[in-house]
Amino acid sequence: MFFNLFGCKKIEPEIEYQGPQGSDGLGKDAVINESAIVEFNYYYNGSIGGDNYKYDIKNHDGQLSLTYECMLYSDYGEMMMTVDDKLMSSLKELYLKYEIATWEGFSKYNPDVCDGDGFDMEITFADGKSLSCSGSNAYPDNYWYFKDDLDETMKPFIESMKEEKRQAIIAEGLSGNLNYLMVSFKQQGQSGGDSYNVFICDDDARENNFDVIIKSVSGEFIEKGEYRYYCKVANEDIGFKDFEDLIVKYDLIQWYNYDKAAVDYNNCEWFQLSFGFDDEKVLNAYGTLHPENYDEFRKDFLSLLFNKIEALSSEEKIVLYE
Repeated sequence: MFFNLFGCKKIEPEIEYQGPQGSDGLGKDAVINESAIVEFNYYYNGSIGGDNYKYDIKNHDGQLSLTYECMLYSDYGEMMMTVDDKLMSSLKELYLKYEIATWEGFSKYNPDVCDGDGFDMEITFADGKSLSCSGSNAYPDNYWYFKDDLDETMKPFIESMKEEKRQAIIAEGLSGNLNYLMVSFKQQGQSGGDSYNVFICDDDARENNFDVIIKSVSGEFIEKGEYRYYCKVANEDIGFKDFEDLIVKYDLIQWYNYDKAAVDYNNCEWFQLSFGFDDEKVLNAYGTLHPENYDEFRKDFLSLLFNKIEALSSEEKIVLYE
């Protein structure tokens, strides 16, 4: 403002970009290792650490085991399964296809990038030699093609381990008491124009713990229009037990970590739900391909919600948010 008032031109400091720093490794001087891969470790360091994961294959007394861990599935912890030489052969094919021998010693980072991602990889061969490389916002030739192929190669093993963990959690069932819920239904395309966004939590957790946004185009549960309730409601008036009874009635633990998309997803209602319990277990599910009992649960949930809104409004415990 000072410069503008007095007609002066503000001089912006020049930014000096350094570009990737570090070593390119052996490159064309590398020699392809012809022996088999016996151990493999790959670590992906995602954006702000939110989607980190690792693949670690080791030989224990002649038995190969794959360990997988992912921050997106932190509730599953470390997952492990036995694998055979076919997987190691597939990894050797990737090693040759993407000329990974040339990556030996690659270690670079880019100081100009504040976020982004990176990787660390180590491969051990049957002849006792090994290859290691790493990068942070700087990558060797063919890296992204390799990463896509690697993830696709690992996918059936990872999906198998995730489903095993999911089923184990489902078998445990729910034991805690519900203390927050986040539920969204959003119609799109030919499915309609209604949307419901519900966030209700324990009255000690947040000042305005009752936050409900409604867009009713159909007039199915409430007169057509847009509404928002944003206020504090006591736990005894919320009645978490009523919502918990619905979870039990429809056996929603079966939806644990459900995530599926319909073929024609642009014309299907999208849903997301998250139910939190005081034993720290969280039941999450979302998608456009609806799980079993979806329509029945949706109807009962929204009917219960609007009955509560009507009762709380009549008692002046909630009001429309302007």
